[in-house]
Amino acid sequence: MKDKLARYERRLFRHEIEKELSKDATKNDVLDFIFGSYNDNFNSDYYVINRFGGKTKTNLIQRINTLWFMPLWVIIVMPIQYLSTGKTGISKDSKFGLAVQWLIGPFS
Repeated sequence: MKDKLARYERRLFRHEIEKELSKDATKNDVLDFIFGSYNDNFNSDYYVINRFGGKTKTNLIQRINTLWFMPLWVIIVMPIQYLSTGKTGISKDSKFGLAVQWLIGPFS
């Protein structure tokens, strides 16, 4: 799925930055060259895209199930899981993980 903000992609190589600036350029000079200055951020061909998730598709029942499942998981199951295995979490591919996704919707 393409981002709505994506205009086009262009590779920027180190030699292009060195040619435009100097080899003695500071990190702030390089960042200003790539992304524009803080006050003038719309005049650059490059920009930062926030790729962190959007809204997950869940129905009302899954959101209600989240209200009881997450406190139960965090208070009871997670400490026991940490003490026994040294890590916490749910595998998306296990039977239990698939059941949890069915109950509360997809998780990352």
